[in-house]
Amino acid sequence: MNLSPIAIVLLYYLGAGVVGIVAHYVKKWAAGEIEGDLFCYLFLDYPKKTILTLMMFLASAAGLLALGSISVNTDHLMLIGAGFGIGWACDSGVNKGAPA
Repeated sequence: MNLSPIAIVLLYYLGAGVVGIVAHYVKKWAAGEIEGDLFCYLFLDYPKKTILTLMMFLASAAGLLALGSISVNTDHLMLIGAGFGIGWACDSGVNKGAPA
C-alpha cells in the first residue's frame, strides 16, 4: 500500500496522540487516582468521555491540517511531540476515569 506523504505525516501525529492518551492513563493509574485496567477505563467506566477525548484529538488534527501546521515538510519529532502532548491534554481534560 502506498500512502501519500501527508498521510504518513498525519499518522505520526495520530500515533503519538494515542500514545499520549494511554500515557495519561498510566500516570493516573500509577498515582492511584483511578482503578481498573485500560480497557475498563476507556470503554466501560466512561465510554462517552473516551469518545469525546478521541473527537477532540481528531479535531486538533483537522485544525492543524486546515491551518497548514501539518505538511509534508513538518519535522517528524515536532509532530510526535505535539501529538503526544495534545493527546495527553485531551485525555486529561475530559476522561477522569473511575475514582480510586
